[in-house]
Amino acid sequence: MQEQYANTYESATQPLRYTDNTLAQRGDVVLYLHEEHGRVKEARMMRVWDSVYYQDGEPIGVILVDAASPKNTLPELHTFTVTDRWGDPHLYFRGKITVPQHKIPYQLFPLFRMGFYMKQWNDETQRVSVVPQPPNEPYPEPDEIYEEFFQKTVLKHAMQRNPYCLFTAGLWQRQKHYPHRALEFYRAAATLNFPAAWLELGLAYQGSDLLQRNPEKSAACFQQASSLHNPLAYYHLALCYINGRGVPQSDTFAVEYLQSAVEAGILPAFYTLAIYYRTGTFNKWRPKNSPYRAIEPVEPKHRAAFKLLKRAAEEKWEHTAECKFHLGECYRLGEGVRPDLPTAHELYKDVILTGSQLAEEVLEACYYTGNVLQLALSAEAGSAYAAYLLGRMRLYGEQGVEKNKIAGLRYLRIASESPYEFADMAGRMLQQKEDVTWTFNQL
Repeated sequence: MQEQYANTYESATQPLRYTDNTLAQRGDVVLYLHEEHGRVKEARMMRVWDSVYYQDGEPIGVILVDAASPKNTLPELHTFTVTDRWGDPHLYFRGKITVPQHKIPYQLFPLFRMGFYMKQWNDETQRVSVVPQPPNEPYPEPDEIYEEFFQKTVLKHAMQRNPYCLFTAGLWQRQKHYPHRALEFYRAAATLNFPAAWLELGLAYQGSDLLQRNPEKSAACFQQASSLHNPLAYYHLALCYINGRGVPQSDTFAVEYLQSAVEAGILPAFYTLAIYYRTGTFNKWRPKNSPYRAIEPVEPKHRAAFKLLKRAAEEKWEHTAECKFHLGECYRLGEGVRPDLPTAHELYKDVILTGSQLAEEVLEACYYTGNVLQLALSAEAGSAYAAYLLGRMRLYGEQGVEKNKIAGLRYLRIASESPYEFADMAGRMLQQKEDVTWTFNQL
């Protein structure tokens, strides 16, 4: 029988706390920097509903509700089960918005607190003590909290050089299409070592409406953000090392930073590192004319690639379809898992339904499932790769498709006239006089 152990009691050993070591308390009105895949997309004014912990005192996180909601508002709660070391299951809960301790330093800043005292954690004594709250503005009631109030509060703290609020002001200026004003706020926050600001500067130096492209400065900003443990900066710095962009090229450093990004849950890092482990090379992420494409591949790590792809394919994000395709390849080829063609085909079908219809992964999924209609539509839409795949299927009767030499040659001719790598192979097929069968992995 499961018991619900998640509670709102304080932990005596691991209390949830802000960067100044004061404890997150019920009723705190906070600035919440909402992230999507590691990048801050929105700033909100929220209220701490409460902190929740596991039965052993380890923190689950701070549950937030909208600051303007009534004080007795119950957040949307989700239950989950954790099995202890003895094999007994225990039921816990978290809120729809729950900020764990490792994200509090980057996402939460207390704007208002109730009462005259607050609790503080002492790292040396490992104890909680009660300290006076410094004088501040009166604690706002929910009906006093609206957009103008939020903006005035943030700007006031920004004038006092609070890095969270400086960054938020830059975010708002960017949303209002004032890029140069945004840049001033980002730089101010960066001088105070705010990781998200260094990340934004790094992205800006890649070439944007904020700054002209400067690979060296971009990589330096990512280096600084990485030193402050920004997870997405790990990923972007890895891409710099993959292509020698602003830093000396190094696959070794790229792998190290990708591993750090994976540990922090950055999904693009899962995908990038998985392909490297599958193929032994980062060439998928390099331009066709890159000199680094000549780097000798390393030994693939198929089991590691399979695990990364499986994890990334479970999430809904922009590259879910591509991850599912490569996961299907693992099942088809038995890479890191036992061969399982039915599972591979189910993944391919899902890729076709959810992916971009002109993406190579989608087209190859069509090839493996014998989806002639979708390939024909993509070829008519201008995809030379679809024409190549369809041409060989028709010419040789691959994947159970009925042979049609005339149609096959017509599509291969279209592919052979394209500027892509597969054009040479299409040309060789056109010159074949004998009726031979090619396997996809040979090409």
